[in-house]
Amino acid sequence: MQTLQRNTVNPACFNPNVELPYSLRTVDFQIAMQDVYDLFHDINSLLVGRGLRRLDDMLRPAAMPGVLSHLL
Repeated sequence: MQTLQRNTVNPACFNPNVELPYSLRTVDFQIAMQDVYDLFHDINSLLVGRGLRRLDDMLRPAAMPGVLSHLL
């Protein structure tokens, strides 16, 4: 059985000097990204555990932006 690695957000990749609107902080984006990573890890772990392929391997590439948009 395939073991899936859990992705984590690298805070060093964010621009610390960016000016964000609406009182947003870069940490808000980090949290949202980590939530998406965690959700995909949970879904893919379940699928792989049942002998199926990962979600992103089953979806057509054009469908992934729509999935991400609905998640966010």
